[in-house]
Amino acid sequence: IKGLTADAEGEYLPVSLSGASSDWKATYKPVKPGAYEIDVLLRSKSVLRRPHRVNFSSTVDPSQCILALPITSCKAGTPINFKIIAKDNHGYRLGQGGLPFSIKVTGPEGEFGLPVINDNGNGTYSCSIVLNRPEEEYYISAFLNDEPLGNSPVTVKT
Repeated sequence: IKGLTADAEGEYLPVSLSGASSDWKATYKPVKPGAYEIDVLLRSKSVLRRPHRVNFSSTVDPSQCILALPITSCKAGTPINFKIIAKDNHGYRLGQGGLPFSIKVTGPEGEFGLPVINDNGNGTYSCSIVLNRPEEEYYISAFLNDEPLGNSPVTVKT
């Protein structure tokens, strides 16, 4: 007995099978969103009337999203430009915007500032913040629906 699934590109992928005799369980976990066709073969012939079609969609996952801040230090009073990259629960980048990301900046005197977040409409968000006090350490945290992103907070020193 053999289990197969085909993704949207027609590539066949293995299915895990467990059981014995006439009682088998076929398991497949898609790794990317899309349309899949699942079939179970016995002696190279399908045991199903026709392959089972499944459309697998993904959901945004804050723990997979990235706060892409390429620096660890900056000059006080100079804008820092960085991005947020939205990803799904399988780690794939989302291709659309519209998500309610927020940023919190914490410094020596607590929370401050209003970071600018611009939705680029493609799953990335351009962000900017100015850290005003020299020789201080700041923590930049990013959130989606009040849940922290996977690599947040990031420390920046002025």
